[in-house]
Amino acid sequence: MTVLVTALTPKHVVQVSDRRVVWRTKQGEIVKKQDGHVKAVFTRSFACCYTGVADLGSGDTAEWIARELSEHTMDPDRGVASLMDSTTRQLGRQNYRDQPLAIICAGWISNKQKKEVLPTATLISNFEGGSVGSRLEAQRIMVRGSRLSAVVPKGQNVSATELGTVNREIEKLCQTGRDSARAIAQVLTELVRTVARSPDRGAYVSEDVLITSSPRPDLLKANFVVGKLVEDYLSVTCIQRGETRLEQHGGPIIVGHKAAIQALPPEDRPPGDGVFVGGKIVRTPEVSGSIIFMIITSPPLGQAWGWPSEGAVATTP
Repeated sequence: MTVLVTALTPKHVVQVSDRRVVWRTKQGEIVKKQDGHVKAVFTRSFACCYTGVADLGSGDTAEWIARELSEHTMDPDRGVASLMDSTTRQLGRQNYRDQPLAIICAGWISNKQKKEVLPTATLISNFEGGSVGSRLEAQRIMVRGSRLSAVVPKGQNVSATELGTVNREIEKLCQTGRDSARAIAQVLTELVRTVARSPDRGAYVSEDVLITSSPRPDLLKANFVVGKLVEDYLSVTCIQRGETRLEQHGGPIIVGHKAAIQALPPEDRPPGDGVFVGGKIVRTPEVSGSIIFMIITSPPLGQAWGWPSEGAVATTP
């Protein structure tokens, strides 16, 4: 089972997930493992990651989640309740009711009485308490008491000591005003890599990660940026394993109204010369569907084409 970590802070909601999928026998023996998978989805309203069953729908759980959410971006809750209902039905269709699955949707909610927005996460899971249940249940997770932040891991076991250390580091960033999206993501990435390097858990977790960052709505300037964590944009990126901390083009699936696209990492770019970015259409937009996003590349997209700008706005066809 993978590991995913969500941080709720005053200015950003950040999620980090690893990219490994593991196949096991009924006896629990690992027969295959493969890295490079996408387990994260990002809508205009929230980010979500999954752990557990990896082949819902036509064979890819993240793509299935993206298509489901793309149908419900206009719902009052932006699709969370519908996603839970659809997941329950799909687990039944594929006879996976006894298989573990958890989806964490994290973003911001409005507290009209206090006139503020609060970071929050909704956990949809069938394996709370260590055993797989017969149905999915939803749990609301928020920052409690006098704390400024909360860190929520799910999937592969994270020890109390590891979680306590990360909670203290994130809280200190918030207290000292150093809680940038990049700083938070770095702490969460190191936690994922600690799990990946441990002898008892490492077989299930990769060191390369996907990252999403959702700024508080009043700080948000525009829609998605792909390839770099930007303080006042919805941002998606990926970081490869190894010592480098370089943010790269590619990452989670971006969902719009009746549309979804995955920005491909450099190694999955289309063949040939020219601008080395690409996208995989997960949900072909209808006439009324669209996604608007900005691509960050090296060299910059504008420079690669001889344009004066360092970026470009692209819309799915």
